[in-house]
Amino acid sequence: MPIINAHIPEGYTANQKKALLHNAKDAVMDTLAAPLENVRIVLNEYKAGNALIAGDEHRPFVMLEAFLITGRDTETKAAFIKALSDVTSAALQVSDGDIRVLIHDMPKQDMGLAGGISALAAGR
Repeated sequence: MPIINAHIPEGYTANQKKALLHNAKDAVMDTLAAPLENVRIVLNEYKAGNALIAGDEHRPFVMLEAFLITGRDTETKAAFIKALSDVTSAALQVSDGDIRVLIHDMPKQDMGLAGGISALAAGR
């Protein structure tokens, strides 16, 4: 962990998507002190008309869902949200007003690792 699900509308170039993935990876590692081997980022693209943003089917949007193991303080989370927003805005040329970052705190016993052992049992 951390696991980031990035939700974007279709239409971005391969280079923009690559920049988002790599810059988000760096933001996660820098702000959360997460080792590279623990970082997971998944990009989900939506067809036009499959999202409604402020009543508009064509408005740009990005939603980043971050699943983190519980325990980070408010200041760390704020820095994390800002870093993700900044790299997303730069990579996709989207206003930070059209970016949402949602943090889901996961108790250690509710997150499993390879082989089915919980993060708690793994000592994380």
